Amino acid sequence: MRPNRSTLAACLIVMASACLAQSPPPQPFVITDNKAVRTAESLFQEVQALAGLVTPCVESGKGTPIDCACRFQAQLSRVQGSARSVQAQYPEWRDKVVNWTDPSTKLSRAISVEAVVRQSALKCAAK
Repeated sequence: MRPNRSTLAACLIVMASACLAQSPPPQPFVITDNKAVRTAESLFQEVQALAGLVTPCVESGKGTPIDCACRFQAQLSRVQGSARSVQAQYPEWRDKVVNWTDPSTKLSRAISVEAVVRQSALKCAAK
């Protein structure tokens, strides 16, 4: 099974942030609590939605990943706000890759909340 482009873009966002950081890579952290899983899945879906907007923009040559992300400032702000909220709600997820199984698809998921916050804190030029 071949992953779709949105999934790949979301993974690249998370991995690039971890690679560019000056600190050691985040440690895996498995969650099973239903509320925590719903929270992580919600943030994951927001990142996926943003990647679904940014990826076609980049692939069509309309701009760099940063330029294209900045075209969707409302979605970018929503992702950043959600990630900061998750940080406050689950401080134990700090500096970890949070892993869970999506209850509806049974697919394994992972996200680094710290990476999402860093990536969504872009300095976009004023319009």
